[in-house]
Amino acid sequence: MLWHRLCTIALVLYTALGMTAAYAALRALSVRQNGDEILVSAIAEVAADDALAWDVLTGYDRLPEFIPGISASRILKRDGPDLLVLQSGYANLGPFKRGFSLTLAVHEVWHQSVTAHALAGDFRRFESSYRLTSNGTGHVEIEYSAAIEPVAGIPPLVGLPVMRSSIRDQFEAMLAEIDRLAQLRAGRAAGVH
Repeated sequence: MLWHRLCTIALVLYTALGMTAAYAALRALSVRQNGDEILVSAIAEVAADDALAWDVLTGYDRLPEFIPGISASRILKRDGPDLLVLQSGYANLGPFKRGFSLTLAVHEVWHQSVTAHALAGDFRRFESSYRLTSNGTGHVEIEYSAAIEPVAGIPPLVGLPVMRSSIRDQFEAMLAEIDRLAQLRAGRAAGVH
């Protein structure tokens, strides 16, 4: 009993001091240019169940709350696993901001994958996919890939490094939200409020 109380107090102190253990880790990120396209691949692992990771990935209307650069995201239409999603936002290009809008056709395979491609917007090509793999021990691997070609092109010199930084920030923000919710659930289960 005393041990449980000490652990609970330690968890509260670490949380209050902003020193919580990292439950999410970005293991690999590749952002490279191939002609006019940006090709992205990322792999991360989160200490959460697949239901929680799925809820964050498919919570399209909530994305502006935690993803930097996303100003609006809303579901226009849903037909079972197929959706039409409208997103808008901005990309920081050094001292400049460039706005974008995107209408995505999204297909979900429940708790396994989310694929999307642009139907309209500021991209000649935008295709992306998330794949979730649960290892059965309370961890989920999230694999992301995308092929992106903005209509306005990729600015020389600063374009690729800025896009790499922006994509990293957005992916890590998604991981941080899964991590935050997982820790919140763990705190509730341990009786920490």
